[in-house]
Amino acid sequence: MATLQQQPLVPGNGNGTADDKLKSWRQIASYLNRGVRTVQRWNLYAGLPVHRVGPARTPVVAFRSEIDAWMHSKPTRHSQGHGNQN
Repeated sequence: MATLQQQPLVPGNGNGTADDKLKSWRQIASYLNRGVRTVQRWNLYAGLPVHRVGPARTPVVAFRSEIDAWMHSKPTRHSQGHGNQN
């Protein structure tokens, strides 16, 4: 009888490299060049794609490819046309 090996699901570009994985709020913040509290707010209020390993207050995991896609899907201040146009 053959046993099936279950492959871990790795979101993103499908290359499955460990380089794509960010394993803490500090790593995520460093990748985005922002503060830890800022990226936590982005997760809470703007839908930054961060995955929890277990229930609340447990380690988080994010994938660079998902974060890049999220960043490119958000409008920028410059593209929204906001400004002082009096």
